[in-house]
Order: sequence, then C-alpha cells, then structure tokens
Amino acid sequence: MMQCCRCGWRVWLWAVGLALAAAGCSPTYHRKDADREVYRILDQARQRQVGLRALFSIEPAAEPPLVVLRRWHEARTVAAQGPGPVAKPPEGEPAGNGLPEQKDAARLTLADALELAARYSREYQSEKEDLYLAALALTLERHNWKPSFFATFTGAFSKDKTEKVAVDQLRDPTDGEKRAAVRAATATAAVTGTPVDRDLIDDAKTKTGESRRFAKSRSLKTEVGVSQLLATGGEMTIRFTTDLARVSTVEPREAIASVLSAEIMQPLLRGGGRLVARENLTQAERDTVYAVRSFARFRRTFAVTMTSQYFRVLQQRDAVVNEWDNYKRLRQARQRMGDMAQAGRRAEFGVDEARQDELRARDNWVRGLQQYQEQLDEFKITLGLPTEAAIELDPAEIDSLRRAGPRAVNLTQERAMTTALERRLDLLNVRDQQQDGERTVKIARNGLAPDLAMRLGVSMASRERRRSVPMLDESGAEIGTVTVVDQRRPARFSTHRGVFTAGVDGELPLDRKSERNAYRTALISLERAKRSTTGTEDQVKLSVRQAWRNLEQAAQSYHIQLASVELARRRLESTSDLLQRGDATVKNVLDANEALVNAQNALTRALVDHQLARLGLWRDTELLRVDEHGVWQELNHED
Repeated sequence: MMQCCRCGWRVWLWAVGLALAAAGCSPTYHRKDADREVYRILDQARQRQVGLRALFSIEPAAEPPLVVLRRWHEARTVAAQGPGPVAKPPEGEPAGNGLPEQKDAARLTLADALELAARYSREYQSEKEDLYLAALALTLERHNWKPSFFATFTGAFSKDKTEKVAVDQLRDPTDGEKRAAVRAATATAAVTGTPVDRDLIDDAKTKTGESRRFAKSRSLKTEVGVSQLLATGGEMTIRFTTDLARVSTVEPREAIASVLSAEIMQPLLRGGGRLVARENLTQAERDTVYAVRSFARFRRTFAVTMTSQYFRVLQQRDAVVNEWDNYKRLRQARQRMGDMAQAGRRAEFGVDEARQDELRARDNWVRGLQQYQEQLDEFKITLGLPTEAAIELDPAEIDSLRRAGPRAVNLTQERAMTTALERRLDLLNVRDQQQDGERTVKIARNGLAPDLAMRLGVSMASRERRRSVPMLDESGAEIGTVTVVDQRRPARFSTHRGVFTAGVDGELPLDRKSERNAYRTALISLERAKRSTTGTEDQVKLSVRQAWRNLEQAAQSYHIQLASVELARRRLESTSDLLQRGDATVKNVLDANEALVNAQNALTRALVDHQLARLGLWRDTELLRVDEHGVWQELNHED
C-alpha cells in the first residue's frame, strides 16, 4: 500500500510539472497571439466598413524617416543645371526666387507628404493604437464566452513539534536500556542458574507511555476543469479534483481521493436572459465598430488637414517669392530714380521715398521668409520628421492648381446634404449610441428585479477499494476480521453512487438604492443621446452648408483676384512708362507695386482656399477615399 501511494505521488507531480511547462508561454508568444487575433478582427471590419481600405498594423515603420527621405532624394535626383557658371548671389541674399538654397533637400510632392504622415505621424499612430485597443478589449469579451479551462494545484508541508502522541510500539532500545536489560538478565541467571534469554533483552524494545514526537504532514490538491457562460445568463462548470495527503506521526497515514463534479447556476429574474448576459460582449463589439468608423473618419480628416497644411506652406512660399520680386522691382525703381535725380530730372525726396518703400519691401520679405520657415518646421513635426530634416515642398503642386483653376463639383447642395446624412460615420456612431442607451435602460430595469437563481449539480467520488484485515487478541490469536476502506483509485468513479443536488437561491429586493440610481441615470443618458443625435445631424448639415458657401466664395474670389492681378500688372507697366516721361509721380509707381504684390498673394490664397473648400466638401459628405498610403481620391456621389 505504501508503494502504491508513492507511485500516485510521482504520477501527480509529473502531471503538475507537465501542465506548468505547457502553460508557460513566453511574452513574445502572447504578443504575437494578441496581434493575430486583433488583426483578424480588424481585417473583417475592413472588408465590411466603407472608408477603411488599408491594411492595418500598429508596428512602427521599419525605416527611420530620414533614411526614407535620403532614398527618395537619391532616386529622384536629376541633373537639372545647364552649362555655364552659376551667378553668385549678393552677400546675405538668396539667388533667384528669394528662398535660401537647401543642399540635398528632398522635394516632397503632396502624395509623398501624405504617405510620410501615414507612416510617421505621432497623431496617426495614436489613432491606430486606439483602434487596436478597442479590438483587443473585444478579444477578451469573446474569450469569456468560450469554454474556459483551468488547472490549479496546492501543495503544503507542515511539521508540528508540540504534538504529544501515545507510544505503544516496537522501537530500537537505547544503550542504557540495553545495559539495564543485560544486568537484570545476568542477575536472574545467577540466582536461578538459567542462561541469559535474549528475548528478555529484546523486550526492552517495547515501551508504553507518552512521548513528544514530530507530527509531519504533506498534502497536494489538484483541480482541473472547464467553465462555460450560458446565453441565458447562467454558468456551467465541470471540475475534477484530487487530494493526496500523508500524515507522519506514530501511526503514518496516507490517503488519495478524487471527485468529479458538474454544476449549473441559472438566474431566473435579475441577471437572467440573453440581453443582460451578453451585454458586455455586445457593447465591446459595438465599441469596436465605433472605433473602426472613427478611425476611417480620422483618416479622411487627417488627409485633408495634411493637404491644407501642405498648401498653406506653399502659399507662404509663393508669398515670399512675390515679396522678393516686389523688393527687386522697388530696388530697380529706386536706382532709376537716383539716376534721374542726378540728372536733375527728379527731386531728391522722391529718391528717399523710393528708398523707404524699398526698405519696407525688404522687411516684408524677411518677415515672410521667417514665417515660411516656421510653417515648414511645423509641417515637419506634423509629418513626424525631425525639424532638422532637409525637405522642400514641390511648387509644381501650386502650378497644377493654377493650370486647372477652380473646378466645379458635380453635386448639388441638396444632394450633398442627403449624402452626408446617409454616410457620415460620426453621425452613424451617434445614432447607434442612442440604441445603446435604449438597451442600457432595459438592463437597468432588469437590475430592479428580485434575485432568484436555480442551482443544479452532480458529483461522483473515486471508487473505493475495500479489504478485510484480521483482528488479533492480546495473545496474537485471530478472533475475526474488519473491513477497511482504502481510496486509492483516483481515476475510477462509481457512477451508481453519485450525488445529485438541486437548490434555489433568492433575495427580496428590499434594498435597491444603487440599482434605482443606475436606472434613473440610464434614462437621463438616453435623453442626452437623443439630443446628441439631433444635434449632430444639425452640425452635419451646418458643415455641409459652410463647405458649400466656402467653395462658392473661393471660386468668386479667385476670379476677382485673377482680374485684379492683370489690372495691377497693367497699372505697374503704365505708371513706370509715365514715370520715365515725367507724367507720373514716384508714389504712383510705389502704389502700383504694392497693389501687384497684394493681388498676387490674394490670388494664390483664393486658389488654395478653393481647393481646400472642395476637399472639405468631399470630407463632410464622406465622398473622399483614402488609399493604403494615406493619399486621398475623390469619389462620385453614386459610388
């Protein structure tokens, strides 16, 4: 029997060790497993949700942004200089267009900038992580509705030094007891003349009395099983428990027993029903849908924001070029005025007036250049680039806008309004959140009901092995037998000796203050959700109306400024000719120069405003598609 129990200990220790080894997965495994599950959820959402076409990953870009810029620059570098020397600009002044030269600067098109932003923008990365976390929360809720396996073990060892035990058994005698027994036997032999009997000496091994011994105990309890949540709100659990114990005192005892049990708990009133039971899973799934829509909406707004910032930098660059051209014209005008003053054809104060405007124009150019460089650095930060990155934006993007001019949209205002109310993702979220509020009210109402739950269970203990042990009298003669129960078959059960239990747990709703408050809060939240829905609808209508008005205003402003530029150029040419003939004053020429630079800047601003208003209309009607690289494309309202 001792050998059997020792074998049982070894088997169960090996089982526990194997279970620990199998369960001990590395952190890398858990990370990859989470990514696989989350990306699978998001890939399914990507296929269903309009506006999220790109493959999704929160892993940072493998290449640093400066490496990408260097590779792009090397791939696109083309020898553009013709033969002949390059004129050296005056000290402290740039050459050509009034912009400082940047050696080895990477020129970014609009598509390049949008792709870089999608890769390296900090805001974009945070939005992707928010979407990932929403899907990650859903994985846990889905996991809770799958069979949940568990395996636990508890081992203990104790040693009690204070326990007093009765001693009535054979033990080895001490040296003193042996010597005393020999002396007594020798004395008896001398008196009686009989030889020393070794049995008398062996009797010294038997001692009856009370002794202080160590009481040692070792135990191991293992439990494995599975639990499953039920759609009705209940829970079913199946478990297999094994207890192994060994107690070492005067009489060592060992025991091993197993129990297989199953239990079902089902709420009947409060907490019962599919709506209440699956609320966490339902909300997690809807939160994931909201996150997917929000991210798709963010990609559109982010693309428009980046485009706006890109063109605003180019607009400021164009203003710097215009200010520089104005400064050069005024400098030439001042030089001509000086020549005329030396020839006696003009008064000296006219030269001073021209010099004053020349200095003012140079100051405007310096201020504009500083503002351009600041906007470019801010744009780098938005892209996720370091401020020391050598980049320049492609002025051909502005030139293409000039060639195309304001383009009309193939959409009426009424159709734009209807499309926005049908497709706006943020509005869809608000409408669905109102449904969440209605569901929350029903669940809170269920919380006011009494507690009533039904319990059903069945258990079976391991099969017992019975054996007969002979009973002996004081002389050692057998006088009968006794049956001893030895539970040493942990994996075998007696199905005909199982225990079935059934019960009901209940509680009257005598204290429902917290539940009452939750119910009233849910009602208020529902009313707020309804107001939020109508308010968001009005905001959507307002944004479309504003985008439409901005588009019309920018188109009219462009045509006005285009005419103003032509008029300012003719005015400058005519006043310059009149000045040469002496029929115009210096102020006429200076005013004409100022009018021209203002008209040029206003024309560029109107052109950019129209393009951004157009993009804003597509964004507000959800008719802007963003590809996997973050580059936008216009859609037709029929798409």
